[in-house]
Amino acid sequence: TMLLLVMAILMPYGGAWAQTPSKPSSGDGSADNPYKISTAAELAWFRDQVNSGNNTISATLTKDIDLSEFCHAKDGTTYTDELSWTPINWYQGTFDGNGKTISNLYINATSNYTGFFGYAYAGSIKNITFDNARVKNTGGYNFGILAGNAGSCIIENIKTLANCSVEGEDYVGGIAGVANGNISNCENRATVKGIRSLGGVVAAYSGNSITSCANYGVVTGSGESVGGIAGYFNSGTIQNSANYGDVTGTDNVGNLIGLAEECNLNNVLGTGNVTATSAKLAGLLVGKRLRIYTLPFIVKVLTF
Repeated sequence: TMLLLVMAILMPYGGAWAQTPSKPSSGDGSADNPYKISTAAELAWFRDQVNSGNNTISATLTKDIDLSEFCHAKDGTTYTDELSWTPINWYQGTFDGNGKTISNLYINATSNYTGFFGYAYAGSIKNITFDNARVKNTGGYNFGILAGNAGSCIIENIKTLANCSVEGEDYVGGIAGVANGNISNCENRATVKGIRSLGGVVAAYSGNSITSCANYGVVTGSGESVGGIAGYFNSGTIQNSANYGDVTGTDNVGNLIGLAEECNLNNVLGTGNVTATSAKLAGLLVGKRLRIYTLPFIVKVLTF
């Protein structure tokens, strides 16, 4: 009887064993000796450290991480409550996923800057696969599975699987909402849904280059500036990149970019179906071009 009583006390309301953030046993957070993270509890501890002001610390994943005990939807059986992931904010260190997978990220929020990282101000984030990530926001702007706002952070080797989704209103991207830093070797298969400024990889971009990236996810907007790679593109280059997903918006809709201010395109591919429901400003590559420089590209290929 006493054992059952103790178990009942230790069990949380959600119906699963309580989880408490715990410090990694290896690493000191420096660039040369990052924290070695192997559990969800250690990842939650790292997040709390960053959010308390230690935003330059670095970390490396050493195992795949299942976040379901720290964030989950209410299902009435396993979880009788809802727990939304609190994003990592104002990050400026190096976070290396080391080729590991983060599964079951769940966010249901109403605030700006929503994602695994809310605001990655600078630094580097790389080598992560997201499995069954679900990010939803019913207000505000800047949403992405990896980051709501990536700032000047360098993003490389990020992948979202087809069972992932991100949904919001404005500035919604499969990888990031808004970004100014270089983005390379990223692949989005998540569905992206919102109103305006939506992109399979990034919602709005103003930086140097997006290189070797691909979108396979369906991108659906009920407003303008919707693209397979970027919804709004202020400046920079897209090279060696492709969109294969269907893209829908009202106007300024394109396989690569919805609305481009100034952009260089080099060796790009677009094969998704592009639909502008207002019957205005839709393009195989770019919906609306203010200034664009196009080097060799392919706009359609046969399906084998």
